[in-house]
Amino acid sequence: MEEVKVHRIEAVVTAQSIVDSYYIAPKSGTSRDVIDSFAQWLSNHVNVRPITVFEIISALRSGLPDFEDAVQVCCAEAEGCDVFVTNDKQLLGGNYGTSMLLLTPQQFVDKMRRQ
Repeated sequence: MEEVKVHRIEAVVTAQSIVDSYYIAPKSGTSRDVIDSFAQWLSNHVNVRPITVFEIISALRSGLPDFEDAVQVCCAEAEGCDVFVTNDKQLLGGNYGTSMLLLTPQQFVDKMRRQ
């Protein structure tokens, strides 16, 4: 996260991802205070972008089996991202024609440490 704060890398997240964290994170026992702090950090240090009709249409045409994943991937592609970080095993295991490097969070951290 320090790499994002010092602008060594530009991180992008959809606004929907922040909203979804309020649904997903409590299921693993994460407190509302922690989620609020993380959402605030993202808002201050990351490019939070909307999902537009163009990404929705691209997602419908993408061939990705999960629509939510497809929307996220299409947003990242529209932003010109080089790397897509996800824990989604189905997405990580597939070949969906994206030019982005698909990495788990741990793989991404390891890659950043080597650079």
